[in-house]
Amino acid sequence: MRLGLLLVFAAVPFLEIAVLIKVGQAIGFWPTLMLVLMSAMLGAYVIYEQGFQVMRRTLDVMQRGKPPLAPVVDGLFILLGGALLIVPGFISDVAGIALLVPRLRRRFAAWSLRRLVRSSEVRGFFFGERASARPGGQPGTGDHRDNGRASAAPRPPAGDGPIIEGEFQRLDERTMDADRARNRSPRDGV
Repeated sequence: MRLGLLLVFAAVPFLEIAVLIKVGQAIGFWPTLMLVLMSAMLGAYVIYEQGFQVMRRTLDVMQRGKPPLAPVVDGLFILLGGALLIVPGFISDVAGIALLVPRLRRRFAAWSLRRLVRSSEVRGFFFGERASARPGGQPGTGDHRDNGRASAAPRPPAGDGPIIEGEFQRLDERTMDADRARNRSPRDGV
């Protein structure tokens, strides 16, 4: 997987140069340069505008008491699309424009988040565990023992001690009944 990513990242600059040369031969040097500059300006504009809108949407969601995951992820992919538009080259421009289309952006975000959550590194990051591989190639955790059972979802780590269930009462709080008892005089009678 990592070797494949390395090969893709090594090949993309050469592909970008080849496409730039072909487009330059087809429409000329100056029109090609203008297209590259216009896409970079569009990317800078998208990053500038969307940065503030993402912050506003995130704060709105947080004020409603919900976790801001959706607007943050959506904004992250919009900013990634803007950054791809800034990078000179038409392949990155096509990818950047695709990320600016809401339907494609949401599908790509959902796909990438599913892949990210499936990886053992993310589970270890969220739950503070050491990642290790289970037999059969499935990621697991190094700190918990399954006793031979396969678990469907990762479990959060145990705390520093046992969990004690119970009820509590704050002694420094005054209740209505306690206030009435203090204000009651002996002649009120009980």
